[in-house]
Amino acid sequence: MSASRGFARPKSALPHFALARHTLPPTHPSHRPGRRLAEMNPQAIRIFHHLDDVGFTPQLELPAVTIGLIRKFLPLLEKHVTNQSVDIDMLPA
Repeated sequence: MSASRGFARPKSALPHFALARHTLPPTHPSHRPGRRLAEMNPQAIRIFHHLDDVGFTPQLELPAVTIGLIRKFLPLLEKHVTNQSVDIDMLPA
């Protein structure tokens, strides 16, 4: 039993998010799952923004950043009525 946490941890248990962080590192921009999904369905994913050092659940890992990005880009989506996709790299800073 661990004195600092107050519970026993099985030796085979992985730490939280270890699988997502260590098995699928973004090695090349075209290999990132998010960009690939955005390219496959540009009508559904109209704005894409890559976050460094985040796994598949940015809303859980960095909730404040996720909320800030939603607040920033929601007005752009509401103004952008057409079905065109928008790449974040093409938008003015």
